[in-house]
Amino acid sequence: MPADHGARDLGQLMERVNAGYFEEARDIAWLGFVPAGKASSINAVAGLNPQQLATEIGISAMEPPSAIALVRRRCPGIVIAMGRPGEPDPRQPLRPGGAVLWHYDGTQESAALPPPDPDAAGVVTELAAQRSWGPPAVTLQAAARLREVPVKELLSLLVHPPQSPVRTRMSVWERTVQAWCCLGLLHRGETGLLADIVFGVEDWTTEAAVYALVASAWTDPAQRAGVAALVAERFEKAFTAQQTRPVLIATSLAQLACVTPDLSAATRDAARRMLAEDVLPSAQPQPRRTVWNKLRGR
Repeated sequence: MPADHGARDLGQLMERVNAGYFEEARDIAWLGFVPAGKASSINAVAGLNPQQLATEIGISAMEPPSAIALVRRRCPGIVIAMGRPGEPDPRQPLRPGGAVLWHYDGTQESAALPPPDPDAAGVVTELAAQRSWGPPAVTLQAAARLREVPVKELLSLLVHPPQSPVRTRMSVWERTVQAWCCLGLLHRGETGLLADIVFGVEDWTTEAAVYALVASAWTDPAQRAGVAALVAERFEKAFTAQQTRPVLIATSLAQLACVTPDLSAATRDAARRMLAEDVLPSAQPQPRRTVWNKLRGR
C-alpha cells in the first residue's frame, strides 16, 4: 500500500502550527481564514451600494438558508424565485430528530429559533470583531469566553447573526460568527449537538459545526478517530448529492476534510480531487456504481 503522503503532510503542518508557526496556515481555508460562502443569491446583491436595493432575483436551485436569510436582511422585502430543490432534498436533515435550526414553507426558509438575547449577541460580536482568525489552538482558546453564553443563545446566533460593526465581504462576517458560536458549543461540551447540526439541513451552519469538531481533533488526539469518521460520512453524502444537484457547501466540506487529522486516504483523495475540479457538475442520473465507490476502488 502506498504511503499516505497527505496524512504525513498534515501531521507536519499540525506540528509546525501547534509550535507557534501560525504563518504556515495563513493561506489555508479554515486554518488561516473563514472562506466566503458560495451562493448566487449573495453574488446578485453583494455589489450593490447602500442606496441600491434589489427587489427581485431568480436563482436556479436551492441555496443554503443562511445565505438566503442574509440576502433578505440586506434587501428587505426582496422576492426570491428559486428552482426545485433537487434530490436528495437539501431541506431535509440527514439524521432526523436532531436540533432544528430552520423551517421551510415550500422553498422559503425561516429561522426555527427566536432572536438571541442582546447581551449574548454583544459577547459574540465583540469576539468576532476583535479577534483575527487563526489555527484551531488559537481560536479554541479565544472562544473559551463563550463558555458562559447559554446554549440556546449560541444556537439562536447561528440563525440570527448580529450585524457586523465593520465593513466586510458579504457572508464572511456571518460565517465567522457561526464558527465562533460552534466553538462556543464545543466549550459547552455539546459535541452531540454539533453532530446534529453537521447532519441537519444543508447550510453554512453545517460547515461551522464541522469546523468546530475538526478544531477539537487538532487539539485533542482522543477525538480524532470519531471526528474523522464523522467528517468522512458528511463529505461522502455531499459528494454523492453533487452527482445529481449543486451542493454549495461541498467545496468548504472538502477544504475541512483536507485538514482533518486521521482522515482516511480515500476520503482525503476525493476531497482533493473535488477541490482540483471545483466546478458544479451537471445533474445526471446517478450511476449504479457511484463515483465515490470508484474512488475507493470498488
